[in-house]
Amino acid sequence: MENELKRSLRYQTFTSILLFEAHSRDSAGGDEHHSDVAERMASLIRKETRETDMIGKQSENIVIVVLLYSDKNVAYKVGHRLNAWLSNYLSSSGKISHTLSVGGACFPSHATDSNSLYQRAFEMLERAKGQSGNNVQILE
Repeated sequence: MENELKRSLRYQTFTSILLFEAHSRDSAGGDEHHSDVAERMASLIRKETRETDMIGKQSENIVIVVLLYSDKNVAYKVGHRLNAWLSNYLSSSGKISHTLSVGGACFPSHATDSNSLYQRAFEMLERAKGQSGNNVQILE
């Protein structure tokens, strides 16, 4: 990702990241294994984003989406669209209820390197989780 941020700086474009985290409970009250949900989310997001965007698992239960040539407004719109679509898709089985939290930040508006960009997005993810899920928070 560091190379993409350098390219953004060189060409004076924006790069945004979105962090997705699903919280799930099955009808019996147990938690679904997070890595299974993260794998499904990453696969579904790949189908709904541009080929130039990068998608991967950041940790066992967090999926990161790197949106090239996208400012915070685009990231917010994409985050909301994917949030609504994923929440609906993941909960359609009826056995498991999901809430989805999304946090995002934009380079170079919110950070000057990949570590601080990730940290800002993670802070927004935590804020979204605090708002009871199914929420998108992008740093202003």
